[in-house]
Amino acid sequence: MQRSTRIRICSLAALLSLFSAGLHAQQVTVEIKGVDEGLREAMLDSITLARQKDRERLTLARVKALYSRASKEIGNVLEAHGYYQPHIAAKLTEEEAEHWRAVFNIDAGPRTHVTDLSLQLVGAGKDDTVMQAALTDFPLKSGDPLSHARYEQGKKHIENIAAQRGYFDGAWRKHAIMVDVAKSSARIELQYDTGPRYRFGEINLPDTVISARVLKRMLPFKTGDPYDATLLITLSQTLRDSNYFSDVLVTPQMHDLHDQQVPVTLTLTPRRRNSYEIGGGFGTDTGPRLVAAWKNHYFNRRGHRIETSLRLSPVLSTLTGSYILPYFRSRNAELGISTSLSHEDTISSRSDIIKAGVQHLSKQWGWNRTLGLTYHYEDFKLAGTKEATQLLIPSIGYWKSVSDDPIYTRNGYKLSVDLRGAAGGVISDISFLQAMTRAKVIHALGKKGRIISRAEVGATTVSDFSQLPASLRFFAGGSNSVRGFGYEALGPRDSTGKVIGGRYLLTGSLEYEHRFLEKWSGAVFADFGNAFNSFQHIGLEYSVGTGVRWLSPVGLIRVDVGVGISRADYPVHLHIVAGPDL
Repeated sequence: MQRSTRIRICSLAALLSLFSAGLHAQQVTVEIKGVDEGLREAMLDSITLARQKDRERLTLARVKALYSRASKEIGNVLEAHGYYQPHIAAKLTEEEAEHWRAVFNIDAGPRTHVTDLSLQLVGAGKDDTVMQAALTDFPLKSGDPLSHARYEQGKKHIENIAAQRGYFDGAWRKHAIMVDVAKSSARIELQYDTGPRYRFGEINLPDTVISARVLKRMLPFKTGDPYDATLLITLSQTLRDSNYFSDVLVTPQMHDLHDQQVPVTLTLTPRRRNSYEIGGGFGTDTGPRLVAAWKNHYFNRRGHRIETSLRLSPVLSTLTGSYILPYFRSRNAELGISTSLSHEDTISSRSDIIKAGVQHLSKQWGWNRTLGLTYHYEDFKLAGTKEATQLLIPSIGYWKSVSDDPIYTRNGYKLSVDLRGAAGGVISDISFLQAMTRAKVIHALGKKGRIISRAEVGATTVSDFSQLPASLRFFAGGSNSVRGFGYEALGPRDSTGKVIGGRYLLTGSLEYEHRFLEKWSGAVFADFGNAFNSFQHIGLEYSVGTGVRWLSPVGLIRVDVGVGISRADYPVHLHIVAGPDL
């Protein structure tokens, strides 16, 4: 072989060897030094070399190319956080064969601060209080470190509020950040022209199971009112809560804007007229139970409906019927006429109860409110004493419930306040006034734990306690009261030692629950409370215990074992409850 040929073959082999080495997968470690954790994470998210370090077929040529642009990428991140005079020392070394280490030592330099902030609204919305509040909430203030992300966030918020308020032609007339690098200062100038505010146009109502008159009563706006997207959400929620429809769609016709008006179309799918429910369950307070219900969701086109239910158990059985109709003086209100028959048989009392009344249900101050007037007749037996009492009871109650998940709540609460009474001689055998408040709060603790606390406080004044029906007296004990004691087993006793209920109630609980499997969790708890007749002789009882929770296909099931530690004999009770947290 000629010498020149051998040289060419050797050169080609060397080139192929170098090319092959360049194609071989390289490993890269990226280190950033000299900045805090927040900036370090932002840089690692922005540096292409760091993002691609685990890619297959990462060649040496690619490593060097990405390394060469990394300093510029780091500089962009620093500028976005207000650092305009950084010093970046970069070094790329081969730690071992095909394993490279890129190190960036950063001196960020002085941080730029906002020294002058000019925010201005012009146009039809310049005096709109909601738009003005959006300017007030701008996330950058004079004296703050400059952050381009917060600057853009503030601009976007103003644009979103403008769109929600119907300023669809809004535009920025001025939007600038002027940086004096030498002084590390920045001046922000923003001017937003809202343009005209659009109004609600024609509201297209479908022909559905309720009349147009009833449907119009649910509208929180009318044609010609200033546009507000939150009112569309309110309307959608009102229609869903009405129980007439299985599916609700409220659509602003943004493609059909004319004369600065926004037409709105309602698409409503009626739910089935009748629904039926039958089921069973078990709870240690009530024993086995059977539940059956029938609802007619729209008895007529005026929006009236009928609800009936039957609940049977050894402790409490109730038959209830209600006729409910919209209350046209208020968009979110209803009138209900109801009657019920109940039989209750506990270890403390036995009662047969007849009720008939009218209720007004509405919303006030963000709470659900119920005003009621109820005729209450109760034939009851307590500790061998038999009485029969009739009462005409006006009442008012407020309740509110908020949760991130109605079945298994991680964060949420439920609060209620009730006041009721009767005046002797006004279709009532006695006079009484009773107040009751309940609270339950659930708070997540870490990823698997939660703290559950609850309390209830009640008080009664009555002209003749002996005639106060058993269902209106206070008792404690049971699965949702002081665990470790039987259902309604706590309260004042007569001379024979039998529980007869009290004028006052105070109970509370603190519980920690920890999930150890996806659907299973364990709990420890401490409860306290009692019913009593005098604040000088409260006689609180205490219990502690443990339990398990199972998030079953039909809901949360709780099994607890409580021990009454305030009693010398340390009574032990098993408690089983099925149902949502709140």
